[in-house]
Amino acid sequence: MTFPEGDPSLRECGCAPTSDQSLALHAAIIALKGVRFLVVVAVLAIRVLPGVTTHLARTPELLVLAGIAWAVALAAVGEALG
Repeated sequence: MTFPEGDPSLRECGCAPTSDQSLALHAAIIALKGVRFLVVVAVLAIRVLPGVTTHLARTPELLVLAGIAWAVALAAVGEALG
């Protein structure tokens, strides 16, 4: 399976492999970025978020707002990683 080299949308987002980059290497890079992303999220969930949520839980509106902000931040980081 190869990517269409002429598709400009793939080149703009950085998704199209270069001529010296194989599809397997491209997939491995994406997988490594995903693993790194999950490790960072796990560390934040274990070390940082429990302390923060105890302060946020005092006000239900603030807790909901923090949950939405957390979801948007994870989506933005995921988008940036590809």
